[in-house]
Amino acid sequence: MGFYLVDKGRTRLERAAKMRFSLPKIMTRIGRRFAFFFYVSSITIVILSVGVWILAMAHFHGTGLMNLIILSVPVFLAASHFAVAWINRLSLMMVQPVILPRMEFVKGVPPEFSTLVVIPDDASE
Repeated sequence: MGFYLVDKGRTRLERAAKMRFSLPKIMTRIGRRFAFFFYVSSITIVILSVGVWILAMAHFHGTGLMNLIILSVPVFLAASHFAVAWINRLSLMMVQPVILPRMEFVKGVPPEFSTLVVIPDDASE
């Protein structure tokens, strides 16, 4: 049952039910599917934007080329710290937590929730 509700069978179930999704839901699903790509590219865009902006301002105020090259290392290092912190903060604000079902078995496991685990004997021993 869980395979069709929360695992890889969900897309098959949605296709069979001919479900249609709103644009925000489609965008959310794309974002979750390619989360790492969006995370890394967002950080990269912020690093480049902040770093280039700071170096452009330094150049505008008369900093020479050699000094800009030397200054670029600490500028991009600081920009990377800022970018990671900012994108992490935005991610926490955008992604809603998933509430997991709670099963409390303080008094033992009821028979309807019990299961059997079978560990096969290794034939090579």
